[in-house]
Amino acid sequence: MKRMGAGTYLLSMSSVTLVWCALVRLRVAFDVRLDALLPGLASFLLVLGTALFGATFFALSAKRLRDLNFPAWTVKLLAFPLLAVIVLPLLCGLSGSRWENDYGAAPAASGWGKVAMALTAFVLAFNFAYTTGVEYFSFRRSQAAPELKPIPLGYNEVHHVGGA
Repeated sequence: MKRMGAGTYLLSMSSVTLVWCALVRLRVAFDVRLDALLPGLASFLLVLGTALFGATFFALSAKRLRDLNFPAWTVKLLAFPLLAVIVLPLLCGLSGSRWENDYGAAPAASGWGKVAMALTAFVLAFNFAYTTGVEYFSFRRSQAAPELKPIPLGYNEVHHVGGA
């Protein structure tokens, strides 16, 4: 299995995250139409996309861990969320050895263009993941309890005290 440098890892993971977020947004946008076509299709596609995201995540992380001279089985530790939150930023930032290690020759160094692209993709993916999460959970909330209406912006209870 080939090694993967930090720049390539960050760019790859950010790209995969952007694709996964796009799938979640499509699921929200077409939920009613897909379920009318075939009940459960939207949920199935979301589960399938999440499984593909997870498989890609673990495959890329295994390559990155090999670059840092860790055996690939250590990627299983990333299944624990607390460890993953600590380890994932390290995988993006730590530099692997510039010479051959137990898992092969060193990957080519990332140039400034690749680093800039990786950081831009990361910022976009982070923002897109956050807004997608907000949109998805508000969508789920509206499906679970349609009678609950969001409070309009600018609403202030103080103005409604005293019946005025």
